[in-house]
Amino acid sequence: MNDKEFINILRRYIIDENLAYYISIMKSDEHIGGGLDDFTLLYRSLPLEMREVFIRTVKRVEIDTISNILGILDGSSPIADYRGEFSLHYDEGQNITGDLQDFFLSDD
Repeated sequence: MNDKEFINILRRYIIDENLAYYISIMKSDEHIGGGLDDFTLLYRSLPLEMREVFIRTVKRVEIDTISNILGILDGSSPIADYRGEFSLHYDEGQNITGDLQDFFLSDD
């Protein structure tokens, strides 16, 4: 797996599939639990046009969170008091390197 494949996997599983999961929960009538009931109640309390805004906001939070993590991993967003470098490896020592945050955001 290279850096671009890694980013595409993050985008597919964390953003696309996770967002689809949240949407299905919000539209479901069943009790989910785990703190998601409040999330669902908030969504349902919104007028229809604001529900789309809410979904876009959830997606934006997912994107921003992943972007921040990738920035830390690729060194473009340093963490105060920590000066070391992170490395990310996949199976058999394949390094996932590069401008992960930039690549991720270029597809945004």
